[in-house]
Amino acid sequence: MPTAFSDLAFTITQKAERRLIITPQNMPKTELLRRAMLCVTLSLATFASAAHHELPLPTNFPDWLADIPGAPESDDPDQDGATSFYEYALGAEPADALDASKSGHSPYLTSEDGSALLRFDFDGRQDVVYIFETRTDLAPDDWSVLAWKLGPTPWQVVTDGATLTQDGAYLSFNYPDAREQLYRLRVETHDSLLNEAQAVRFLRQATFGPRREDIEELLHHGLDFEEWVEDQIALPATTHTELAKTIPAFANYPASYPFGGANGNAHSKGMVWFEAAINAPDQLRQRMAWALFQIIVVGESGSANTAYLDEWLHYYDFYVTHATGNYRDLLQDVTESPKMGRYLTYVNNQKANNSGTRQPDENYAREVMQLFTIGLWELNRDGTLKLDENEQPIPTYDNTDITELAKVFTGFQYAADNPNYQDTDQNWIDPMRRNENRHDRGEKTLVDGTVLPANQNTITDVTQALDVLFNHPNTAPFISKRLIQRITCSNPSPQYVDRVAAAFEDDGNGERGNLAAVAKAILLDPEARSGRFIVDPTRGKLREPLNRFLQYCRSFELSTTRSDKLLYIRSLETYFGQFPYRSPTVFNFYLPDFSPSGEVRDENLVAPEFQILDDSTGIRTFQIMESLVKNGLAWPIGGNGHQGSLDFSHQETLASDATALVDHLNLLLANNALNETEKTAIITAVEALPEGDTEARTERALTLFSIAPGFNILK
Repeated sequence: MPTAFSDLAFTITQKAERRLIITPQNMPKTELLRRAMLCVTLSLATFASAAHHELPLPTNFPDWLADIPGAPESDDPDQDGATSFYEYALGAEPADALDASKSGHSPYLTSEDGSALLRFDFDGRQDVVYIFETRTDLAPDDWSVLAWKLGPTPWQVVTDGATLTQDGAYLSFNYPDAREQLYRLRVETHDSLLNEAQAVRFLRQATFGPRREDIEELLHHGLDFEEWVEDQIALPATTHTELAKTIPAFANYPASYPFGGANGNAHSKGMVWFEAAINAPDQLRQRMAWALFQIIVVGESGSANTAYLDEWLHYYDFYVTHATGNYRDLLQDVTESPKMGRYLTYVNNQKANNSGTRQPDENYAREVMQLFTIGLWELNRDGTLKLDENEQPIPTYDNTDITELAKVFTGFQYAADNPNYQDTDQNWIDPMRRNENRHDRGEKTLVDGTVLPANQNTITDVTQALDVLFNHPNTAPFISKRLIQRITCSNPSPQYVDRVAAAFEDDGNGERGNLAAVAKAILLDPEARSGRFIVDPTRGKLREPLNRFLQYCRSFELSTTRSDKLLYIRSLETYFGQFPYRSPTVFNFYLPDFSPSGEVRDENLVAPEFQILDDSTGIRTFQIMESLVKNGLAWPIGGNGHQGSLDFSHQETLASDATALVDHLNLLLANNALNETEKTAIITAVEALPEGDTEARTERALTLFSIAPGFNILK
């Protein structure tokens, strides 16, 4: 690995003079001396100077140096013996002395009681490797690695027989003969695999899969994830209605439609969805839209006109345009949409009659509370349940609340016919109009006790009712946790939920429900970015089969050979257990609190995506991934005959070396998450093929990779 580094290597005199040591307050001088004598090492100034004469500065050195006001003109401007890069690595301003009283600090190295002690309470820079090394004498080349960590990730112990325990900022490494050892902390920058792994991991969460250029762009900007998110938010929305117009297959969209062929069948809307998911530049917005569409669900089952392209694209664009907008606006648009009105049966909903034989339909009233806003149980802001005096969960609403809210959603009818739309006999696109004669104009008491006055019209009642639900204290944690589950983690900690819910409540500028702020909070949270959670078995999530499929499509540049430029992908829900627009119920493809029996349930954890993983979908998903790799857009994925393929040209240049190929795929597809057992199994299978058959070796590696746990589990 190409590196540029400085070493923490100093004598007891230099430590005293430069205040590079951090010790507990009031430590007896005899104890301080004993500890220091066990940590006599090389001179920091001598070694650091030699290192920087022999090795180049890190490739990102100019980037962070340029961001420092009054950037130092030399490697050690304060002449404290610690180079600017070393101070940067420990969180200090390089122009300041490395001092605990200022912005950074030095670790404290010592040995006692048969263990090596490292005080390191700085999380670590994202682009730095920290290496804790040991040796028995002063021979210059005999340092052995005891443990290492990448940026803020957990320490990895590599010495046989060594164990690590942590007490606050103090890490104790226990292994034989620890008292006789010398220690140093070395810091390295890395402009290769480790940086790339972080970029890939982030992009697997924030997009439908990283492309090579996405990774390089993120590396070029020094893994500035916040800048990436802000750039994505600033991009114009790739709406599905406008995207369809750019695809020659839909050349006559949105004018008249033939009822056969690509733009006249139930798969048409899915093809536009795939075009956006695979090729749209505003990936974060598309990713958020898909997550929201799994919370506020409208599916073909229970809906009309499954083959009518325009009405479905117009509806889905609510999620696209509001994905980094405001959740309250999304609620209003879907509530007034005829697609939702038909799906949850409140279009043509009427007030109760005088005889009591007719009551308002309650479907939407129930689901807008249960699924779209406040949920079933009262929550703390961190998503944990509030409990009553008997330690029981507290319901957020009851049947009376449903009945009262159902009165609000009376009076909606389809808008007047519009000849510009596909179905000229019924308007399934424009907001529903209001028939005030059918609206219940009586007083209505809502879930929080708010009373809507009598004699208000439909839209006033609806707007005020949605305001109440949107501002309910449950909505921020309820929706925040659902979005976290869809994007980064099935079992976020209460602290993670609380931080994201706080961003939902106030984006920093007084706005509630700002989904751009929510997306940023989800992706930039320590539990999403810090590698310490990669090794936590309770974190991460099983990736949806659709997302795994899409990552292959994006990472290997799926292209079509069709003259009409259509990515013709048939409905695959029988293979995946999910597909765009094919949710079987309003509860999505899987429940957010689903817990498979066994160890996951025993640990009181949830794993929603496992609900659609069974013997059938597991095998059939593998069949689709194998077919995608070998045949591209051919049956059963696409139409008859070859209609598109993935580009494995680069991978085939590596395929004669199975280890190199698998290492490359491990980085590109799984941010180096495959363990040695998984890698060895794939390498062995690849090596069973002739070395010169690079196409077959590449296809075998990619096919097997699709079922590797390190690829399927996102952590």
